[in-house]
Amino acid sequence: MLFLHFRLKKFIFFICLLLFTSLSHAYPTPVSVSDDFAEKSIGEYFTYYIDRSAPHLGIEEIARQRFDTLSYKRHILNFDFIDFNHSQKVIWLKFEINAQQFLPNKQFFLEIKSPLLDQIEFYHLDDTSKKWKGQVTGGHYALRKRLFEHRTYLFDLHLKPAQLNTFYFKVTTADMMTIYPVLYERNAFVKHALNEQMGFGTLYGLLFAIFFINLLSSIRYHKQIYYLFVAIILLGILIIIRVNGHSYIYLWAGEPWWENRALPILILSFVILLSLFSFKLLNKIVKEKILYYSILFNIVASAIFLIITLYQPTSWVISTATIIGLLNVLAMFLTSIYEILRGEPEKDYFVTGSYLLFIGVLLTFFRFFDIIGTGSFLGTYGFEMGFIVFISLSTVSLRLRKKRGEF
Repeated sequence: MLFLHFRLKKFIFFICLLLFTSLSHAYPTPVSVSDDFAEKSIGEYFTYYIDRSAPHLGIEEIARQRFDTLSYKRHILNFDFIDFNHSQKVIWLKFEINAQQFLPNKQFFLEIKSPLLDQIEFYHLDDTSKKWKGQVTGGHYALRKRLFEHRTYLFDLHLKPAQLNTFYFKVTTADMMTIYPVLYERNAFVKHALNEQMGFGTLYGLLFAIFFINLLSSIRYHKQIYYLFVAIILLGILIIIRVNGHSYIYLWAGEPWWENRALPILILSFVILLSLFSFKLLNKIVKEKILYYSILFNIVASAIFLIITLYQPTSWVISTATIIGLLNVLAMFLTSIYEILRGEPEKDYFVTGSYLLFIGVLLTFFRFFDIIGTGSFLGTYGFEMGFIVFISLSTVSLRLRKKRGEF
């Protein structure tokens, strides 16, 4: 059986690779920029080369390789399900910019909106020495060591007007290999960054306000259900901070062991505590075996993958952890509907919150695979808004149950 398992795994890898390469062609298109250029998602203009060699190729060798182009024209490049035969994945990316005539003071930035990448090497051809020059950044590097102290990865493109400019990226990661590149003119990026800072400031302000309200309630009432809820809010905040790249700024940086494990550990811990919280809040489901064992299965599965993550933080484990979290939130929604049918009107708030949390998680999942508009409000803040509504309405449910004297 073990032999069959490994053979089946190789077969799945082969099918994924076959599908991936069948969506490719060899006719790259350069990005065109001029004076009126502001911003553009340019994932569809990238070509790729999967580096499976050991040791890995250098920039001089890569510049002579044939690159393939994804033909499905997505803004986000997702290489999570390609077989690399080892935990660390290495992808080379190439893109070209056809710089038309523009003002000499124009400045262009490329932002890689993928905070989970471990290391990115950026190369451009120097006019003077005619050699490739590069810079290195990524999640394994402290914010102060980056050229730009930004939550994502920002690169200054020195474009030469009236000619074709070629750039290479080497992306190395053991985390999720999802790459979202956006090209900005300097003023457009500054405007975008200011709006983004205001959005995240409002988001974190609301999250921490709700956290401290429930923290004070847990101190006042000394009930286990409040302790669980406070821990759920804290884990949710940490997940949001990690996914959006703020963990490098405010919490940790330059810790590869934890960086590659932080997201799945936080997600799985969140799932376990959410399941335990449902046992406390939806107390009647304990009497229903199907609902009881379904939630118990989520707890056990999450605990097993939590242990696996400590030793093998691969993209397969991370993706499975995300799917388990998605299914667990769906389970909470379905079981809370059952509670309403049993005559628990105050559960309406929890049901609505669970539903919107599930929608938010689903939107984030779709965003990673470019199924919905990545630059849209829901595509950017889907999970965050769903989580805020969930913890707000769950807070109301706890207050109503407290008034009824159930705990």
